[in-house]
Amino acid sequence: MSQTVRIAVRVLVRVSMLLLACNGRPALEAQSTAKSLPETTVTAVLMSDPHLDPFRDPAKAKRLAAAPPEQWAAILAEAPSADADTQFDALQKTCTVKLADADAALELSAFNDARAAQPSIVLIGGDMLVHGFSCRYRALLDPSGTDTAGLADFAVKTVEFQLSQLQQRFPKAQIHLALGNNDTDCEDYALDENSRFLNRLVDAVAAGWTGVSPAERTRAKQDFKRFGSYNLPLAAAVPNTRILVLDDLYLSSDYRGTCNKKSNGASATALLTWVGAQLAQAKRAHQAVWLLAHIPPELNVYRTYMHPHDICHGEAPATFFPSDDFNNLIMQYTDTVRIFVAGHTHIDEIHLLEGASAQSGSVPLKVIPSLSPVSTNAPAYLLAQIDPGSAELLNYQKRVAAAQAGATPQWSTAYDFRALYQEPAFTAASVNDLLHRWQTTPDTSAVQIDAYERSVASGLRQLAFRASWPQQLCAMQHSSAAAFAACACFARGGLLPPAQSAK
Repeated sequence: MSQTVRIAVRVLVRVSMLLLACNGRPALEAQSTAKSLPETTVTAVLMSDPHLDPFRDPAKAKRLAAAPPEQWAAILAEAPSADADTQFDALQKTCTVKLADADAALELSAFNDARAAQPSIVLIGGDMLVHGFSCRYRALLDPSGTDTAGLADFAVKTVEFQLSQLQQRFPKAQIHLALGNNDTDCEDYALDENSRFLNRLVDAVAAGWTGVSPAERTRAKQDFKRFGSYNLPLAAAVPNTRILVLDDLYLSSDYRGTCNKKSNGASATALLTWVGAQLAQAKRAHQAVWLLAHIPPELNVYRTYMHPHDICHGEAPATFFPSDDFNNLIMQYTDTVRIFVAGHTHIDEIHLLEGASAQSGSVPLKVIPSLSPVSTNAPAYLLAQIDPGSAELLNYQKRVAAAQAGATPQWSTAYDFRALYQEPAFTAASVNDLLHRWQTTPDTSAVQIDAYERSVASGLRQLAFRASWPQQLCAMQHSSAAAFAACACFARGGLLPPAQSAK
């Protein structure tokens, strides 16, 4: 039997055992051992990756391009063109996209559902634009591929429309947006500092900064125009707390450089320097900090195992950032940084961030699930509660849409973090305790582990996740490439790369 066949057999056996185990597990019930929440908490909405597709009805594209964002809602709500589906299928093929992102009806239904909670804070983890945005724009509106200003302006208007819809529904809330790798005026994973896109977008982003002083607003707008990042008070309801909003595209392993395809390491260096200065200032002022970005600085487990990296014989695993530099930086401020909030992966994840030294402490990472169903996931967002005294994330509920073709999406609560996982808050200590329990007592933690696996993925993706659970758990505990490899290479069971299984 060849090594490849042996691995395939192991995976099938593992999947079969998991399916049998899941079928035999008791239904998950909310427990009552977690302490009740304080009487006063601050409500926040955490959303990410809507990937709004304004080209879903291609016949409307020219009208949208000519109209201001305040007219878009009416245009998008009109009955679809007679051949909308045929035109859309052709556009999908032109841009080599198989699955569809969110349309306006789905995204606005999420905004409407969240409005009932009357949040004080709304955090958006980026990727406001549909996958293949520039391809779609050129196919429908710029066949010559020369109208770079038109592409930038249409991208800006697409984001402006979404922000204006949020601001209409949450006029008293602070709204913070971290741009994603798709949020550019050129190609995915490419962006210039001080670009037309950033300069045109800044006023729409700043419109959500309620209660911010003129001096703070001016400084934040300057930073945003430079590289899409800014530092502001989180909200009046959470005093003595800052939010650092980062466009961490520049730090990504997949960053392609500038829009004219020139390599660009200077922006990453400048962003790291800026982040360090903001954290140092907050620490001196004895302020807490929330970090909001799009790309999580964690291991890329999918790429590590689907495109096997020989991590047990010296090859580095795949990571979303090319080095530990960013995590090493924030580990200097573990007494200041309360949480890192991100999106990008489209799935509902729990992680600990660490530096190259395991003794440096850790920061909890919450990855927000996507509103877009493009990964065959149910659209989702998080409704959270923050302690105004400590600025800690105390709890959150996952809201999920059950969408049927032609029907208004119906939103419901999938789970409550504290009730499900029996932890008092989403802090570094609590997340560490949770992951340690899952690793050391998997039998007694089986119900929680099963619930987490079901929440993260569905269908074939869920089977792959379950089959590589020991390695997934290593990635949740270790964001450092070296620490992850040391854990994963000695983890029992799971989906192993060929070199690892041959040890």
